[in-house]
Amino acid sequence: MRRMAIILLLIIGCASRAYPEGSESEIKAVFLFNFFRYVDFPHSGRSNRQLRIAVLGRSEIFDALIEVSEKKKIEGQAVVVVPVSENESVPCDILFIPETELKNLESTAKLYRGKGVLIVTENCHHTERGAAINLITVDNKIRFQINQTSAKNGGVRISSQLSSLAMIVYP
Repeated sequence: MRRMAIILLLIIGCASRAYPEGSESEIKAVFLFNFFRYVDFPHSGRSNRQLRIAVLGRSEIFDALIEVSEKKKIEGQAVVVVPVSENESVPCDILFIPETELKNLESTAKLYRGKGVLIVTENCHHTERGAAINLITVDNKIRFQINQTSAKNGGVRISSQLSSLAMIVYP
């Protein structure tokens, strides 16, 4: 257990350094991939199931996720990255809502409520509106906030290991 926490700290510590090692989008893409390891999805353990990350609207992170997905697997499984449009619900494990699409957060959260989807936003000042994890930039480093109620509403459980690394954890 302690070893896993140390590995997580190293992964997030490396990913959260200032941007010279990678663009902000690339770093956020790595965070999204690593969240798979520290979130319990209701369908966990189905080895024949594809892991999917959906991105709402247009965002630089989409291309970064495609690039990471070509190089990285989660427990031997490939991750598929798919686009999603406003008011559209696609099967996915993680839904990323970029800052440009935050106006759609509440309606999108309702579409995915109880479906076992982790909703992740960036630079959202109102995490109570439906995001389980919010990526923020502090001192030129990527950090994150967690909203446990939103995670529960989405049908996922965020591990205590990940919660311990968050800047803020809302109950």
